[in-house]
Amino acid sequence: MIAAVRGGQAARAPGTVRRARLDTSHLKPACYSGAGFTPELRAAEDRGEVLLVDLERLYRGS
Repeated sequence: MIAAVRGGQAARAPGTVRRARLDTSHLKPACYSGAGFTPELRAAEDRGEVLLVDLERLYRGS
């Protein structure tokens, strides 16, 4: 919870927990489908932008 803003900095309410900053730059979204994926999603997978999981991959692995 943020109680107030002072001088451009957020002041925290007493007793709140500070959240850790995590590096998420290496993460990518995963899409699951039993019906297949569009050519655009397949192209995004080829570029390493998304992980596509179809039934074959889900039940038999990559």
